[in-house]
Amino acid sequence: MATTSENVMYPFLDALALARLEEARQATAIAELADESIDIAGGTMSYAGPGVWANQVCGIGLSSAVTDAELDRIVAFYDARGEPGEIEVASCAHETCIRGLGSRGFVLKEIEYVFAIDGTRTDIDPISFARLEASGLEMLRVDPSHDSVVDEFVEVGTRGFKAPGETVLPDEIKLLRRVVAHPRTSAWIVRFEGQTCGVTAMECAGDVACLFATTVTPEFRGRGIQRALMEARLRHGLDAGCRYVCIHSAAGIATERNARRLGMELCYVKAILTRSR
Repeated sequence: MATTSENVMYPFLDALALARLEEARQATAIAELADESIDIAGGTMSYAGPGVWANQVCGIGLSSAVTDAELDRIVAFYDARGEPGEIEVASCAHETCIRGLGSRGFVLKEIEYVFAIDGTRTDIDPISFARLEASGLEMLRVDPSHDSVVDEFVEVGTRGFKAPGETVLPDEIKLLRRVVAHPRTSAWIVRFEGQTCGVTAMECAGDVACLFATTVTPEFRGRGIQRALMEARLRHGLDAGCRYVCIHSAAGIATERNARRLGMELCYVKAILTRSR
């Protein structure tokens, strides 16, 4: 039997509302972690050292058009620091973002998906985590005041986030330490049968939480650990009172597959733009 728009309920998340929450969370967090940050076009532009991931603009154009003057300030900010800058633009941002950045030499670097759940409509039962916990999986909460524990998180994390042979920059280590010490961060060292097998983290920021910084060492992959860690952190975010829990992912990787399996909805997409220098 056919249905009409009058009697159909649309349970999908509001992409613009969620993007405003999540991009504001990210913009605020990066600003707090970086060495320098300036509010711009409804978001922030930040700098944290040569070549590091926090040299980014986030949250722009979600409430209004972005002006030429604002875009010129972004270009000048990164030019003055010898950096190309990366601009993260949500799919629901005003069209002036993409058009204006394109005319200033910014090109697409990558696409990022943002998945989310609404805790008022979706519950999480961490059954995969419980199964692996019974076999020896542990999540050990990192106390930022314990230097040796932070050192272990940073060592495992930097090794896992880099390709073999890729150089770890001193400012990247500095940033990861700041992430662990950030007051809204929850970070864990992950062990399996007593052996350290990875790290994971998240931020809870009012109505929205975000999962990030997960790596599992090669010898422990293929056991469902990443999915179990995602379950446990989703549950942690909801228990902390966050209505929404998000995760960012490239397309076609384990993060995306696990997010979909756990009922997370593809809410919006981000274009990551940069310049050649």
